[in-house]
Amino acid sequence: MNKLERALHRTRKTVSQVCRELDIDPEEAEVFEIDQCSSCSIWVKFETLREDLDGNPICRNCWDTYGP
Repeated sequence: MNKLERALHRTRKTVSQVCRELDIDPEEAEVFEIDQCSSCSIWVKFETLREDLDGNPICRNCWDTYGP
């Protein structure tokens, strides 16, 4: 994970918010290894996301709480 991804991981912050905090140009921001849960909006690693019945990526916590 890069510096931006480490700062986003397990938070609900936006990319632009973290870019401001880390003094990174938002145009150059790259996020490859993490994505947001479509239910709770927490940034998690891709391998922990599952698709719900609508095809949206959700984290394990939401999967266990709400189901697919």
